[in-house]
Amino acid sequence: MSSPDITPLNLKISKQSLKRNSLPHALVARATGTIYFALLPRSACDDAVVRLAQAATRIFESSSVSGGRATLLFAPRAVKQRVHVWGRPDFALMHRLKSAFDPHNIFAPARLLPEK
Repeated sequence: MSSPDITPLNLKISKQSLKRNSLPHALVARATGTIYFALLPRSACDDAVVRLAQAATRIFESSSVSGGRATLLFAPRAVKQRVHVWGRPDFALMHRLKSAFDPHNIFAPARLLPEK
């Protein structure tokens, strides 16, 4: 569990990164230290996709280093193909939870989690 006092720092770092790259965005921070963000470009040209993916990576890294989390809610598909929208999740834990609720892997196989 992250400390709520890191949330303002994570939010500030995230805003600076997005503004520095002139990227349209929306950010929401939770008291738990999680930042939810959307990257909203006017077009999905190659240059914009690269800059968006770089910004998303910086947000994930800064959140992780300070003990928080970040989740990319909205972005063009090309951006989502370059970064993991959940940041750096604990895949082992997520697989265990999915196996507990869906032991035969019937519901949405490989949709949210990479295959083991």
